[in-house]
Amino acid sequence: MKKFILILFLFNTWILSSCGNREGELWVWETVQFEETSYPTYMKINFELQHPKKEATLESVWVNHQETAIAYIINDEGKNWPESYERTKLADLPYTIKSGERYSIVLVSEGEGFSELEQADFHFKIGSKEITHVYETNP
Repeated sequence: MKKFILILFLFNTWILSSCGNREGELWVWETVQFEETSYPTYMKINFELQHPKKEATLESVWVNHQETAIAYIINDEGKNWPESYERTKLADLPYTIKSGERYSIVLVSEGEGFSELEQADFHFKIGSKEITHVYETNP
């Protein structure tokens, strides 16, 4: 009887530990895009990662299934002009993201530029696991 109770307890613990969102959630609250007649094209995305592990490494961000030429984290402070992005640059990717903190990332396309943002794929590494969070403007 004790073995049965122990097995039942372990099984329930295993079931409960596998429930819930282990990959966390990605919240995007603002996207700003600057397209001019000349290249490059800039896009700024403000985001927050909610994850139970507390930290994740942002490896890359793809826009509309296209890899960005340059991507870096900035100290936003409400600045919405490409000229201010380089001055407020904190670091290139990969960058360690802390759960629950807000970040701004600048994406630069040196080719034809970004078309209207439909989807952004955020590629994270959490421990040894690679996770992709997809942000869609019209899900």
